[in-house]
Amino acid sequence: MAAIPMKASSDSLGFAFANLVSMLQQMLQQLLQRPRILFLAIAATVCVNLVVSLIFLSSRPVTSMPSLSVLFQADSAPTLIFGVSHLEETSDRTWFAPLEKTSDPTTLWQIGASLPPAHSKVYAVPALVPKKRLLPLPSMDSFIFGVATSAERALPNLPVWSHWLKNRTSKHLSSPLIVSYHKDITNTREEKKSRSQVQRAAKRENLDVRFVPTAIKRYEQRVLFLLRELWVASSPKTKWFVIQDDDTVWITQDALLNLVSAYPDPSQYDLIIGAESETNTIHHGQIAYGGGGIILSRRLVQKLNADGLLETCYEKHQSVFGGDGMITNCVADTLGKPREEVLSYDESLHQLDFSGDAVKFFEGAPVVASLHHWNSWFSIFHNSHPLAERSYDSILLLAQTAQLVGYENFGRRFVLHGGKIAVHLGYTVVFYREPILPADLVPADSSMQQRFFTKASNMAEGTDRVTYFLVGISEEDGAAVGVYENGDGAQIRVLWQR
Repeated sequence: MAAIPMKASSDSLGFAFANLVSMLQQMLQQLLQRPRILFLAIAATVCVNLVVSLIFLSSRPVTSMPSLSVLFQADSAPTLIFGVSHLEETSDRTWFAPLEKTSDPTTLWQIGASLPPAHSKVYAVPALVPKKRLLPLPSMDSFIFGVATSAERALPNLPVWSHWLKNRTSKHLSSPLIVSYHKDITNTREEKKSRSQVQRAAKRENLDVRFVPTAIKRYEQRVLFLLRELWVASSPKTKWFVIQDDDTVWITQDALLNLVSAYPDPSQYDLIIGAESETNTIHHGQIAYGGGGIILSRRLVQKLNADGLLETCYEKHQSVFGGDGMITNCVADTLGKPREEVLSYDESLHQLDFSGDAVKFFEGAPVVASLHHWNSWFSIFHNSHPLAERSYDSILLLAQTAQLVGYENFGRRFVLHGGKIAVHLGYTVVFYREPILPADLVPADSSMQQRFFTKASNMAEGTDRVTYFLVGISEEDGAAVGVYENGDGAQIRVLWQR
């Protein structure tokens, strides 16, 4: 039979409390007179509390769904806090915030596979200082862009082009974008209507989009002869010539400007900068793959426009796969060097020749200046994402996020709370059942297509990890606020203080 508790009188409780207070006062006076004993007492108390906490956490029952212990600062809007000075940088754009160096928590929250939508969390993420530039940053006025496509394909791409083309410092026209199209094949009523719509929309946005007709039917040849169209349309202030696909996206203007600022004066050197693609290289050799964008210096383009040179190049290399392959071979011939010696590859230019979704790529913390194939070969987000089937909205969401957080910060990884949380800035927030280690973030394969794929990104959703994808971005009081959502509709907010 259970013991029956005795009822204590108010007098006896008051007497006991007075004696307890008196005893504690005497103990405190003695401890203050002996600082060493005071220090040992505090240390012993901390150790006891730590042991009790560990026993409590280890004795918790295991549920069928992951139950992740995440520490938050107690507040009206619970905030995960970690100090800038405690972040440790590694070469793969990943920062580990050691658990023992984060702010002391006062509240323990249990986060499982789903968070109630009302329990949004705000993450205070430290800003990072961009790397120092080797040379002064150029302006967008020094660029001219070229693409071989139809007006029908240009029309849906125009909002995306506007993101990286529009003049952000004044109301003046943007850098020129030359659209080369075959004057006969694309001269249908529908094509004329699309061309008119593009021109009207471009005018409203102050975009300098110029349709240039050509008698050249073959697409690859039109790409090669963009070198001539761009040279004719350029001005003396044009220093950089960019040839790309209609689905090439520059994630921000700053990304492109910073990329070329690392190279010498384009009027004094012969430069061709391109993207790599290991899969294509196996079949077609080392060339500057145009999906990631091909950037050429002014002096080189001037040489390529010598009388009859492009015609000679085409006759010699017309069997080469792709207009970008023809351009690379033409540059090699003109400079009298092998293709391997004339190319400068840049890791921020991404051809992206893979299918499925891009989760493994973006969780690999890539440096991003350009993206390709985002509306054809793969989807930017997982198929559970509300924008999975809306590729244009998806790429604009990423581009706007990169604009707000800064291209140099976009995609960086922040591993928090001993490996239980990973923030892939501008893409996902992931909660792990078991803490991830630095080894889990090392690419399993060093090949071009797999160099961003890690063990952590291969973990099973719902059992080993719970993923919250970016679904919205806004600016509040000078900070970028991203909203991340999981498959059940639960949301987390990530605050990026610039």
